[in-house]
Amino acid sequence: MAGCAGVGELKGLPAGTVPAAFGETTVGMDRAAWWARLRDPALEALVTQAMADAPDVQVALARVMQARAGLDAAGAARLPNVNVDATVTQQRTSLDQFGFTLPPGQRFERERTTFNPAVSASYEADLFGRLAAGSRAARARLDAATADAAATRLTLAGDIAKGVFAVRTLDLRIAAARDSVAQAEMLERLARDRVQAGLVSASEAASAATLTAQAAAVAPALESARAAEVAGLSVLSGLGVAEVRRLLSDGAGLPVADALPVVDVPSLLLQRRPDVAAAEARLRAADGDLAAAVRARYPRLTLTGSLGWLATTTAALFDPATLAASVAGTLSAPLLDFGRATAEVDRNRGARAEALAGYRRAVLLAIGDVEQQLVAARTARERQARLAAAAQAAADAEGLAGAQFRGGLTSMTDWLNARRTKLAARDAELEAQGEALERALLLWQAAGGQG
Repeated sequence: MAGCAGVGELKGLPAGTVPAAFGETTVGMDRAAWWARLRDPALEALVTQAMADAPDVQVALARVMQARAGLDAAGAARLPNVNVDATVTQQRTSLDQFGFTLPPGQRFERERTTFNPAVSASYEADLFGRLAAGSRAARARLDAATADAAATRLTLAGDIAKGVFAVRTLDLRIAAARDSVAQAEMLERLARDRVQAGLVSASEAASAATLTAQAAAVAPALESARAAEVAGLSVLSGLGVAEVRRLLSDGAGLPVADALPVVDVPSLLLQRRPDVAAAEARLRAADGDLAAAVRARYPRLTLTGSLGWLATTTAALFDPATLAASVAGTLSAPLLDFGRATAEVDRNRGARAEALAGYRRAVLLAIGDVEQQLVAARTARERQARLAAAAQAAADAEGLAGAQFRGGLTSMTDWLNARRTKLAARDAELEAQGEALERALLLWQAAGGQG
């Protein structure tokens, strides 16, 4: 009895794993549907489609359905079980079984038909809470399946968002590359005209042609990368490539990285991250299974009852004289099972120890993931800001070099070099902008952001 009482519902989870604060500073996060807040029609359409039809989501929802059925079954086990049955028996008796023959003139009814409709019920009183523990375990398994489904949706939405952000970034870079080609071709024509007029050397015209060729080589590589991202989004969303391409042709811009801020409270991290919630639920389920295994070693009280009629003709059915009823209480306990119950308890103790280790591992991974993504997001934003400043400086230098060239103060080569630097700086700025947004998304995922 004392051993049984020592295993009960899990009241608290292991402490000391979560730090008081993260090493990096963050800001508050709105938990509304983030893809709607970003106001990107293509992103919202792709995420909505994936949530409805993606195979991974369907698998996760099927597991939730199974876990919910398990909870219903565990709850039903704690309620009375009522059955109704009707039996018709045809019986023929042999006189030889009595060892004598009937006297002359005596008759014996050798054939008899009996009708026996009845309602029976049974109920286990659950004296030591075995069924209650099983119900707690089933509830925890449903919680774990639900958290796993949330984790699947979180990962899927994040992967789609990364793909959309990558396409948006590539669109900006492709547009900038095409604009660069147009400008380079204009400069190349100008250089050829000045060569023919004898104002500049042929080497400057060659430099202008080189700039044009370099600018023209950028866009095809970016377009190839964009096609790969579109194909990946097609797989994730379940839509055809043509439909994905159509959705992404709306010309929407790239959101800023600040659109996905996160919280800095570790306790909320444990509430928000679905993988941590799933690990905690599995620990509670293992605790309930252990409690049920321990309590299965103690007596069970089962109450049974039946109410029916036993008649030899259909006309006599439901006659009060044919009514039969019974009530019984059975107290049973294992006497000799050669260690089967003990082995089951030990197995569940091992499963609980595994679940506890899995929970602690999930917490540590979550903390480490957030720390890593906080640093990466901060670094990416700093890099974006510095490259934006560098791009602005390069644009100013290119404008100055152009003005000096038109004023006859510098050569076309200097202007071309300044333009080449400006184009490279602008492309680096756009790439850094996309990276900062992706890092913000990864940080949002690490903090358990859900919508």
